[in-house]
Amino acid sequence: MKGSYGLHATGSVLGVGPFAAVGVFSFDGAGSLRGTLTSRINANTFLREKLTGGYHVTPDCMVSDTWNLASGETSAHESVIVDEGKAYFILNTTDGAPVVISGNAQKQFAGHDRR
Repeated sequence: MKGSYGLHATGSVLGVGPFAAVGVFSFDGAGSLRGTLTSRINANTFLREKLTGGYHVTPDCMVSDTWNLASGETSAHESVIVDEGKAYFILNTTDGAPVVISGNAQKQFAGHDRR
């Protein structure tokens, strides 16, 4: 997994309200990622939060990742790469987090290695 992807995710934070987010995530092809995420949770907007993290891709194109947000929080996810690496589906799997959030991402600038 390498390059930049545009992400869209929706769901809910249990006991708080609905969740929606868009962002750009860049994968370096060697296990590190960085991103910028704008989210809306129960009518509160969080603009362009920066994050870093790591990821691992299995031979069957499953991805495990962890995001480290600037606030100090971490978020874990499982994804599956589809469409010959041009997209992925993502599910938040953070232990103990009261969320049900899933989404998808598509490669930006297909055919280019732009980050």
